[in-house]
Amino acid sequence: MATSGTVVKQSWQENQETTTGKFLRKFEEAPYVPMGIAALVGTVALGAWNIKRKGINGQKIPLSLQVIHIRVAAQTMVVGAMTLGVGYSIISRYLKNKSDPK
Repeated sequence: MATSGTVVKQSWQENQETTTGKFLRKFEEAPYVPMGIAALVGTVALGAWNIKRKGINGQKIPLSLQVIHIRVAAQTMVVGAMTLGVGYSIISRYLKNKSDPK
């Protein structure tokens, strides 16, 4: 009995995908999602740097207003990446169907 359990465990482990492999596969399937996440992280990092600097362009802006600006910019990046991704998939499907008549 121990051998059959070992075989099942080994085959289950062989089917498991590494985190890096899964990320690369997802990036190939939908490249705009990781790009949107990267833009989100970059926007939040830039906003945090501006907060640390005590203002945007040398102006003294209240912290609550800076946080609102960061949130709006981050949402804009993510929605923009999603829009580009949907547009790309629609165009690629349309061109694929048009070039492959049946």
